[in-house]
Amino acid sequence: MTRGRLGLGLFAVICIIAAAGYVVARRAPQIDRSATTGPGRSATGAESNPTHLTALEPPSNEREVAGGSPMDDSDSTPQYTRADVLREFWGKRWPEVSAVLKEKNRDLTQAVAKGELVPWETVAAEACERMRFSGPQKNQFVSLYLAPVPMTEDYLREKFGLDGIQIRPENLIELDTVLEESNRMGAEAFARFESAVNLELANKCARGDFYYGPFTTAADLRPRTQEPIFVSTFGIRGWAVKCVVDMNDIPHARPDVKTLEGMRSVQRPLIAKYLKTLRTQ
Repeated sequence: MTRGRLGLGLFAVICIIAAAGYVVARRAPQIDRSATTGPGRSATGAESNPTHLTALEPPSNEREVAGGSPMDDSDSTPQYTRADVLREFWGKRWPEVSAVLKEKNRDLTQAVAKGELVPWETVAAEACERMRFSGPQKNQFVSLYLAPVPMTEDYLREKFGLDGIQIRPENLIELDTVLEESNRMGAEAFARFESAVNLELANKCARGDFYYGPFTTAADLRPRTQEPIFVSTFGIRGWAVKCVVDMNDIPHARPDVKTLEGMRSVQRPLIAKYLKTLRTQ
């Protein structure tokens, strides 16, 4: 497989996974998922231009934290809105950021309580702890390459159709045995890949090589990476956070990714061959 195909395949994969998880904090912040990357703020508050990814949602990997306090209609005081918070946060860059958010149809009119957004410094450490391969992401990522363990009839029906074949419990146990070696190899490859991704996420957080901003990652203006393999995106008390790991950030993990991708071409024929024996019975 060429490097280009590897990058595209992984890019498609990761886009699936990111997309998991809304973080609800005070005033029920939520995050939506239609994102793009571009020059934004790093953890130090400076503009960041990383080497270049996303988590299972690259073409549209964006989170938006929803929340705010409704204002009393009888109050004559002008409402303090998301736009006001973002304008203060971005300063001189606000016109550029505002144009991008407008193009993406982001609603910035929602009222918020002044001072509701906690200082970034109070959540920075927790944000770094959150930049990890989550449990649901692990399951989704592995399922792209490996058959489930233990094997299930639903998986066989979805991937192979079965065509009237009756699957008995003993058949599922036998398939687990048939796939035991490939499952072991795939699990070991994924464990090494996961470790490499999590270590790189920790390093990026430590040096401020990630995006954070109020409410949404749609304001992340940094250029896209070359071979995005994983993106950690989440919301935390009103802040939207995104950290991208590119395949070029962890080149030593390429063999493990190739092993995972190769497992499909190993396991599918084995399963098909086994099911063929059931059709003749």
